[in-house]
This record gives sequence, structure tokens and C-alpha cells, in this order.
Amino acid sequence: MTNNKSFGELFKKYRLRAEFATFSELGMALAEKGLIYEDSIFSHWQKGDRIPNRPTIIKLIKIFSERQSVNSLGEANEFLESVGEGYLTEKEREKIQFRTSGNVPFQIPNQIDNFTGREDLVREIQKKPFGKVLLVYGPAGVGKSALAIQLGYLLQHTFSDGVLWYRLDTSDVMDILLSIAFAFGKDVGNIQDREIRASIVRSILDDKKVLLIFDNVELKNDIRLLLPNNKNCFAIITSQYTNLLIPAKYTSISLEIFNTNETLLLFKTILGNNYVVRNRFYILKLAGKVGFLPLPLHIFAKELKKGSVTIKDLLDEVKEELLTLQELSYGNKNLYIAINFSYELTDDKTKKVFLSLAVFDGKDFSVEVVAFINELTTEQTRKFLSNLKSISLIEQSSKNRYRLHPMIKKFIREKSDNKTLFLKAAKYYEQFLAKFDKTFLKSFPNIKQESDNVLYIFKKCYELHYWDEVIALWNPLETLLYATNQLNKTRYLFQIVKGQKTGINIFQKILITFFCFLFIFWILLYFTGLKISFWNYFYGFIWSFIPLMGGIIGFLIASSWGLLKNSLGKAVFFLSMGLFSWGMGNMIWVYYNFFQNTSVPYPSLADFGYILSCPLWIMGMINLPHALGGKFNFAKKYRVIFFVFIPLFVLVLSYYLLATITKNTLIFSYSGLSSKLFFDIAYPASDAIILTIAFILGISFKFFGGKYKLSIYTILLGFCFQYIADFLFSYTTTNKIYYNGGIVELFFTVAISLITFGVLGFRQKT
Repeated sequence: MTNNKSFGELFKKYRLRAEFATFSELGMALAEKGLIYEDSIFSHWQKGDRIPNRPTIIKLIKIFSERQSVNSLGEANEFLESVGEGYLTEKEREKIQFRTSGNVPFQIPNQIDNFTGREDLVREIQKKPFGKVLLVYGPAGVGKSALAIQLGYLLQHTFSDGVLWYRLDTSDVMDILLSIAFAFGKDVGNIQDREIRASIVRSILDDKKVLLIFDNVELKNDIRLLLPNNKNCFAIITSQYTNLLIPAKYTSISLEIFNTNETLLLFKTILGNNYVVRNRFYILKLAGKVGFLPLPLHIFAKELKKGSVTIKDLLDEVKEELLTLQELSYGNKNLYIAINFSYELTDDKTKKVFLSLAVFDGKDFSVEVVAFINELTTEQTRKFLSNLKSISLIEQSSKNRYRLHPMIKKFIREKSDNKTLFLKAAKYYEQFLAKFDKTFLKSFPNIKQESDNVLYIFKKCYELHYWDEVIALWNPLETLLYATNQLNKTRYLFQIVKGQKTGINIFQKILITFFCFLFIFWILLYFTGLKISFWNYFYGFIWSFIPLMGGIIGFLIASSWGLLKNSLGKAVFFLSMGLFSWGMGNMIWVYYNFFQNTSVPYPSLADFGYILSCPLWIMGMINLPHALGGKFNFAKKYRVIFFVFIPLFVLVLSYYLLATITKNTLIFSYSGLSSKLFFDIAYPASDAIILTIAFILGISFKFFGGKYKLSIYTILLGFCFQYIADFLFSYTTTNKIYYNGGIVELFFTVAISLITFGVLGFRQKT
């Protein structure tokens, strides 16, 4: 082999490819392998001033291969040859696992640091034929996932067609089937029937030799759909449960807690033999405190390695927290005290980053989103995450992505009380999904698994009443789920918003009943032929309670949406205040009827209540499209048509019709009617603006998953009736044929009732 590159060049290349951004990070990785160097020596290596010895280079190759930096035997040999050390020996090759080459899929998370123990079990699994399925079961924290990952690496050369690994506690069966097919160049996304999709995937695997690892399988997971029929394929299942419905013949192995030798070997691997010899008694006593569970023991060993605490101090911390293995659950104290102790020893900034991970619910998360929600640079974030990984509080899933153990995730959520993190996370994913299109989907392999993170953040924002964030995420999230064939998650998304209760609420039912009473009242009044009577005025009095009560209840509804803190609260608030103002104007009108003996007080003080409602309604209608995800999807050159021409056209048409019908070309010429002229212009002008907004609102967006469609349509219909009523009012007052309780007032009643019905529909059902 001809060596074209120097050791320094190759060292820099593989270091950066392994994502060691600083020499300190590389130093920590070498320290875990038992080699301690000053950071300055790495600078000399990179410059080529000095070169390490062969054992050190072998350790470097092992680290780089684990981090998917050195991926083949050829790259490793080139690295060795650059310092004149020849090639790897057969014995050295056996200790280093390279990624398979070509297009053979190998989808296993990074190997667990300092994996120890289980040697007898691993040898047994490697040598003994178990048939098609092996179930590894045991309690939480006993190391099932770590064993599954280790087996994936050890067995990869046995399965020529690939090794695939999936977590079933965070992934859907349909998504896993889609991923398996995609790994072998097939797309089954258009197959929505579970059984048919599973059958097609089995056919794809029929002539393959593949290892499938299904981690954290729960009782609700339909594991039968994922198991292949091919005798050359092998499936490893890990679970807390032994009574899974596995249709194939399988072998089960109970993964037990560490024994004494495995415990001591773990501490020896991390802390060295001398430490174990000196502290053997305390190590075993500490192990007994946490039930010899591998996860807390691993955490404790990493903390002891940092030197921030002695093993005696550690024992003092946990002596009151002893629980038996039988009491183990996701909420157990054994694991809690181990995690909490490690957490308490970190600095405040690291704690803040660690607790911020509570916003994630997917199987992993990216460095970029953690940096965004913590307002850090990517480089700073990598350092914090590397520190958390070094003490086993998080695990590295792949390049630039990390994951949490389910119990550590539970710990974080119990500790974290910073709800504003969901606001920041929602903002990140809003911007992230804005870049989404089919091209981006193909170029971003982790976009599907991000959907679980976004769904959880969406759900929490909905529960916390962060309505602007909920609204901003709705459309892009729905688009993502549809585009990636995650229909089951789409249904879940709709369930979050719609809830279990549907239909109209109690206030709307009362309104409908009252309106029916009013309509019957009006029919009776109409057939009596009365035009100026107590009952005519009384009709105006009683129906005034619709806008008044609607405005008051609407204000309370707006308060539940955050009032003026977000767009939806503003929309409901202004619409409600418009109703209340209109109701007050109508009450003043009735006052003139009863006490001033003026049957048609126009213009009057009542008109100030009416006219004030117009700008309030306009404000409400302006906020409503944005509040419900509306987007004015009109090119700039057309916006003048919609926002100027339409209102002007409606206004001119109204006056043309009024002048034509009344045959009164001198409507604007009466000098004594200046105030009437103002209101005659103001009412239809306001209606024209509202109708324009209503028109655009009605055609330019989806109605938030359909939840408020009825409310929206009734509000739009109400303003249409309001426009007709205002036109009829101007016409009848101009011709002096208006009377209380007539057809015009019926139109007003219908209009205000519809608007009120729509506003009341925004009441949140509980």
C-alpha cells in the first residue's frame, strides 16, 4: 500500500470525523481506555512533530472505529502504515469492530462505553443455536439494551445482509416495517394495512440473512408483525415482560443483576485494578445498596472516576435508600438515588442543560435543538453533552444525536419545572419544519423520528395553553406526518386538539333555546300587525341580552385562552367586546323607546354603542385568521384587489342599491342629516371591511384540524346577516318605514345570535 498522507493529516481527519471538537474530548476518551495524556501532546501529533507508539495507535483506531470514524480495515492499516508500523495483526483485528462495507445496513447505536460482564451469556448466545427468536427479559436498569447493542456488534459478521435495531417503546410498528423495507431499497409507505405491510416486509426478508433487534418491547407492541418467517433471519427481543405474544418458537433468557465478579470487573475496567483491591468491601456494599443493578453501578463508577467524591461519602449518601429488586419499577428509589447523586455533583450549567432534555419524547434528539433551547453555541452544547455522557446520564445514539434511558427521562421530568423550555423547543421545530419539503425529507434521515419529539412538545404546549405555539406548529406538523405516511400519529395529533367531547356546549344550547323563544315571539308579534306598542319595544329589550351575555361569557372564554397574550385570546376578546358594545347600544335604544317615547331614535347615543362595536369586530376578525393558523396566500400584486377593491366595491354597491331602491338621489344632500350621513356611511363601510376579512378568512386556511369550523362559519354567516340588516336599516329609516320588532330587527337578531354562537364555541371543553 502506498501511503499518500502523513500521520498528522490522518490523525486530524479521523479526529474530526469522530466529532472530537477539542483535544480535551479526545483525552477523555483515551483516559477511559487507560491512557492519560496532556492536551499539548495531541497538538504535536497533529503537526507531525511527534508520533505515538503502536499500542497507543491501536487504542486510537479502536476509539475511532467505535465512533464510526475509521470504518474499514484498509483505513486502519493506512493509519498504522503512516508511522511505519505495518498492518494490524489478526489478534489486533479481533479486538476492533469495523462497520460493514457496501450497502449492507448496520443500524445499531454506538457501543456502550466500558461494557463488562455477561461474558458467559454472550458466549452462549454466539455459539448456541436458539432458533429464530431470542427473548432477553429482566427488570428496568438490568442492562438489556446494553446487551442488545453489544450483541449487534458481535454478531454483525454472522449476518451478511445486515443488522437492524429498533426501540419499540418509542417507535410504531408501521414505521418500523417501513424502515425495514427502506433499508433494503423498497418503499411500502403507500400500504396502510398493517397485515399487508408486514407480509410484504417478510417477503423482502425471505432470501436475506438479517439480525433484527427489537429493544424495550411492551405488552401493547404487536411484535408478531415484525418477526420474519425466514429461517436465516434471527430476532433478539428485549423486554421487562415474559408473557409477550410471540407466535414463533422462541428461547427466553432472564437477564439477572450483576454478580460479585461482574460488579468488580465493571469497577476494575473504569477505575483500575488497584482501586478495586483497595476498596473491594465498599464496592460490594455500595452494589448491595442498589440491588447490583448495572445502570446505577455504571453511574457510580463514572462519578468515582471523576474524583469528585469518595466511595465512603457515596455510601453515606445512599445508606437510607435501600430497596429490594422486587420493588424495582420505573419509579424506584434504587435508580433514583444513583441518578440524583450524579446529577447533584454536576455544575449548575450542566444541570440546566440536563434538565432541558425533558422536552424530548422521541428515541433521540439532536445537538442543534439542545443548543437552541439553552441559547448556547453548538460547540458549547457538545461539551455539556459530552460531560453528561461521560457520567452515563445520557447515551450517544449516532453522530450529533443523543438518547435518554427511560428512567433517566422520568427523573428529568420529575425534576424539571421550567415550562418555558417548551416555548423554545416549539420555536425551534417551527423553524425546522418550515424547511420541510420532499427534497429535504430525503436528505434528512432523522426527520421521521423527530416527529415524536414535535408531537410531545405540541401536546405540552396545548396543555400549558401556549396557543400561539400550538397554532404555529399545527400545519407544519400535520404536513410532516402526512408526507411521511405516519397516519397513526396524525390521528393522535387530532385527538390532542379535539379531545373526547364534541358538539355544541351548554352556553350554545341555551342560546339556541332562547333564540327559538325569540323567533316564536317575533312570529306572534308580526301577525298581530303591531308596530308601535309595548310588545314591540319589549322584544328589543329581551333580545339585547344575547349580545350582552355573549360579550360577558366571551370575555371569560378569552381569559381562558390567555386574553391579550396570544392571537386567539385577542380574537375572542375583541369579538366579545364588540358584542357587549352592540348590546349596550341596543339597551340605550330601548331606553329611548320606553322612557323618551322615541320609537326610532336614529341617530342617537345608541349609535355610539353600535358604531364602537365595528372597530372591535374588525380587530377580532384581523386576529382570528392568525389565531387559527390562517395564511393570506395571495401574491402581492393581488393584495390591493382583496384589501382595497373589495371593500370599496361593497361600499359603492351598497349606496347604489340604497339610492336606486329609494329613488332618492339626494340622500347626501340633506344639511340637517349630517350625523345620519356619518352613520349611514360608517355602518356599511365597517361591514365592507369585516366582510372582506371574513371572505379571506373563509378561503385561505384550514380550520385548526376542524375543531372550530362550526364557530368560524357561524361568525362569517353572522356578519353576512349583519351587512344585510345594516343595509335594510338604512333603507327603512331613509324611507321612514322602520319600526321596532319588524323584519329588520329579526335580521339583527339572527346576525348577533350567529356571531354570539360562534364566539361561545371557543369555550374549551373539559
